[in-house]
Amino acid sequence: MIISQRGVVRDIANWGQYLLSAPIRRNQERHDFGHHTVMRFDCAPGTQAAVKKMLSVDPRVIRYTLVKLGDGTLRGTNEYADVEWTKRLSDDRALKKEQAAFVRGMAMGR
Repeated sequence: MIISQRGVVRDIANWGQYLLSAPIRRNQERHDFGHHTVMRFDCAPGTQAAVKKMLSVDPRVIRYTLVKLGDGTLRGTNEYADVEWTKRLSDDRALKKEQAAFVRGMAMGR
């Protein structure tokens, strides 16, 4: 959608699966873990509204956020060019430890 509307996708980063800070109920299901993905893109305001609409109706999306970087000019966004988007929030061992603790808590009825 972004490319077809003459926008540019700058980067897509898969951060992996993480325990959510609080359970979220969406589409008649409870979600305790979420798969985090970050996409940097440039587009017109109308395209941004269409992306928001598409994410809001997609049943695979639990929650989304769009953030404007810079002042909207190419010069303003260049200061964010060196951001390390692929950095993991935690390593795999910490994630597995969180998941194990969550499963133990569910088994104990917490």
